[in-house]
Amino acid sequence: MTDQASSSAVQAAAEVGEQVTEHPAYRWLVTVGLVCYGFVHVLLAWLTLGVLRGKGVDASNQGSIATLADLPAGRVMVAAVGVGMLALSLWQALEAAFGYPWLHGKKLVVRKVASAFRAVVYLTIGFGAVKLSLTGAIADGNASGRSTSRGLLDLPGGTILVFLIGVGILIAAIDQVQRGARKSFVKYDMQGDVPGWAVKLGIVGWITKGVTLALVALGFFLAAIQHNANQAGGLDAALKDVRGTSQGQLALAVIAFGFFCFGIFCFVWSQNARHDVTSD
Repeated sequence: MTDQASSSAVQAAAEVGEQVTEHPAYRWLVTVGLVCYGFVHVLLAWLTLGVLRGKGVDASNQGSIATLADLPAGRVMVAAVGVGMLALSLWQALEAAFGYPWLHGKKLVVRKVASAFRAVVYLTIGFGAVKLSLTGAIADGNASGRSTSRGLLDLPGGTILVFLIGVGILIAAIDQVQRGARKSFVKYDMQGDVPGWAVKLGIVGWITKGVTLALVALGFFLAAIQHNANQAGGLDAALKDVRGTSQGQLALAVIAFGFFCFGIFCFVWSQNARHDVTSD
């Protein structure tokens, strides 16, 4: 009886999820969310160029939102970004729970885990944007990683936990690089006729995001090895570390271009977002 009740509950949840994803308002919010995500990355490209020029900017998703807030009617635009990102979080949470019914085995697990990871990322950006629009409080793009690492390093076995966070981030980074290199985002994330030029932008964008995420993972590895939480910053800290290398300015220019490509790609993605939730 317990198994039957559990199965009935899952089926009922899937039916609700399907009804949600079929609603025009939900589809519109996902479209708005992807457009907002595109703007965040266009601004992130600009901030990356700011790091290249040695300016004191926060080159992170939080920094992009803070930059948006400084524009005319910025608070309203930030609120829109918050709502849009929360819609994307719901989109990917539903995909993680009930999506990809046409896949099986390992591929199904990988796609669901990837969607769950993206749901968390979108949720974090969305909450940050809503908080900024309501309170004016700007989050530090590096503070979260450092505070988390500092708390864990004080615990027994904390070094291992910080290292495992780095492993998790690295796995997500590899997935994003593969998504771009293999063009799998077209199959798994999009539907309809996708222009060839948009696919090329997506390739560059996803690979760039994966590489920069790997740099963030490296920070957590160094924090664990050196027992120094300050090593575990976010994207902003990783990009500033890149600037200090011999080819740092060239690398940052390439990264900025990749973020810009991804931003433009998101505008096309918004019109071709795939919705797979089914109660069948």
